[in-house]
Amino acid sequence: MICHYNLECILIRHMIRTLAILIPLLLAAFWLWMFNDMLNNGAIRNSGPLEFRWPPAARSQWILFFIVFNVFTAGYYYFTEYRE
Repeated sequence: MICHYNLECILIRHMIRTLAILIPLLLAAFWLWMFNDMLNNGAIRNSGPLEFRWPPAARSQWILFFIVFNVFTAGYYYFTEYRE
């Protein structure tokens, strides 16, 4: 579908650009929300995600996983630790 001046095509391109900006912003906001909760959560278990044993502190394990796996770890944290 090649169109340059068709109003429908212009609206579709605008919607795609908007979604391309909005989706990463929403994922980043979710990541920051969970990361902030993790830093302020005093009730984190003694073991980190997936029973990973290095580094020794659970909070350090969560920080490592948050940095490496980004939004996926934020989702895992949300379902396992958030306001448990």
